[in-house]
Amino acid sequence: MMLAALILFTEKGWAETWQQAVTARVSTEYDTNPAMTPSNPEGVSRHLFEPSYTLTGNFDRDVVKTGLAFQFARSSNEALSPSRNSPTVFMDWLRQTEAGEFGISSKYAETSTRNVDAGNNISTGSTD
Repeated sequence: MMLAALILFTEKGWAETWQQAVTARVSTEYDTNPAMTPSNPEGVSRHLFEPSYTLTGNFDRDVVKTGLAFQFARSSNEALSPSRNSPTVFMDWLRQTEAGEFGISSKYAETSTRNVDAGNNISTGSTD
């Protein structure tokens, strides 16, 4: 009796897996003349730390990937190259079909830019 009930009321099983990854990159940059001045060029070094986290789920024909990352940049000379914090968030979905694949991706990235005008004044902005 119990075996008959299990056979009648079985549902399709989900073959799903989840994978996660944590990474961190550390680097140093040196710019010899960030203000691009011909007289009195002054260099600046930047120390970068970039941690990130990614979570990937596989569901039969679908793959969902989401994550976030940050870039922390610290400068040796704030007047020439300000320190920055830049976050990034993303989410992707991909479906495999007999004819190929279909997917949707979304991403938000806040990155800092440095603009130097003719008077050598440096301003920072944010772009999406």
